[in-house]
Amino acid sequence: MIDWKDPKRTDAIRFQMVDPNNLDEVYGDIEDVQLGSSDITYGYYTDTRYSSKFTFLRGNNYVPNMWVRIVHEVPSEGYVNELGTFIPTSPNVQYGGAVTESYGLQSPLWALSNDLITAPLSFGNGSGLVGAFEAVCKKCGRPYLLNNPNNYATAKAIVYEAGTSYLEIMNDIAGSSNNRVDIDGHGRLILEPLTDKRYQSPSWELDVDDPRSMIINGSIKMEPQSDEIPNRVIVINGSYIGTADIPDGEEYSAAQRGYVKAQKYNGTGVKSKAAAQSMAQAYLDGFSKITQWSMETMYFPAKCGETVWFTIDGVKHLCMFQSIDPVDLDTMTMKITLREVANG
Repeated sequence: MIDWKDPKRTDAIRFQMVDPNNLDEVYGDIEDVQLGSSDITYGYYTDTRYSSKFTFLRGNNYVPNMWVRIVHEVPSEGYVNELGTFIPTSPNVQYGGAVTESYGLQSPLWALSNDLITAPLSFGNGSGLVGAFEAVCKKCGRPYLLNNPNNYATAKAIVYEAGTSYLEIMNDIAGSSNNRVDIDGHGRLILEPLTDKRYQSPSWELDVDDPRSMIINGSIKMEPQSDEIPNRVIVINGSYIGTADIPDGEEYSAAQRGYVKAQKYNGTGVKSKAAAQSMAQAYLDGFSKITQWSMETMYFPAKCGETVWFTIDGVKHLCMFQSIDPVDLDTMTMKITLREVANG
């Protein structure tokens, strides 16, 4: 197992040329990449999930329109991890002592946000939503994986009008079945269930007082996000509507704030008003005081959406990795934002 706390670890970063129509086909490594001008960003709430940029000396071996895969290796441990597979955008050419080209790199989800259907697309009443997701992936020619998603059936026929993007359709299908669309480092789309982060086993631990802490000293900031907490939740499934409100005497209630902040949820599967009411209350109970923590750390392979025990001043906070922005591929450090989901 790799010791991610070891500052003497030797890392290697490779930029590979990948066939846009066959993500398993790699045509070799890109030469003369300037790591100091290359990084990656990840975001749990970002529609495209990840993006990047890279710069290389002009005249190298990069073949235009090849997709780019960034791979992290720890050669001494035989460790290989695909950090992302990207679509290059228009280059920025910089003239000087040496001519360089810089490319923005976007995830395949970005491409799907720009790919619009040319005719209406429909799924009949009772259609399985996982099957609908698979059908859309095949229609737009993108490889995909199913990570144990919820498989609800449609309560009524769904029609997507011409001009709707594939990404919008996928996110709608996922949202209607309590799933989420993601993408892996190989460039494959993923359909996976939404999970309550409060009950998700933490994948990592970050302790400010650990003598071998991966946190870079002096980089921690706390950012309360109480304005994001709703004081009303509404669950809707056709004529079945349930609502739940924070009681007037409590913090964040409409009476205390002087305004209503409502959050709406799709009640797929709800078959009575009582069930909708119960679901609304459960969603409302799931909100707690929201705090974000940002800090710089040594690189370790955290993923947005994973949970972590973050300990500061002797108190453990259960948090989710909300964003990693950026991973500096030269220094192998990263800036992370943690979103607190519960206190230990």
